[in-house]
Amino acid sequence: MAQLMVRNVDEAVVRELKKRAARRNHSAEQEHREILEQALLRPRRRSLAEVLAAMPDAGKDTDFERRQTWATNSTMAIDAETLHSPFPFLQKQRRRTYDDGSPDSRSFR
Repeated sequence: MAQLMVRNVDEAVVRELKKRAARRNHSAEQEHREILEQALLRPRRRSLAEVLAAMPDAGKDTDFERRQTWATNSTMAIDAETLHSPFPFLQKQRRRTYDDGSPDSRSFR
């Protein structure tokens, strides 16, 4: 095995290396070897951009379009204008309808 001597290392770096080695019950030399191995020999993590670029095209753009209907529960829907109005109390009274078009007995804004 080859030997490596590193000169002119900042004292703060050496101190942190020794602390890290002590936390892992390693010698500073062993910790140094593992750091070098991890940095140089192990496969690096791919960036998010690389992961996304490697994803295959699937589906159509329309599969991801935003729908403009919000449901208050599984059977009733309220239109987007009502939800996003800054002054809903100023809107005229309308009747809520279920998805099948039948009216609800309560009125809403």
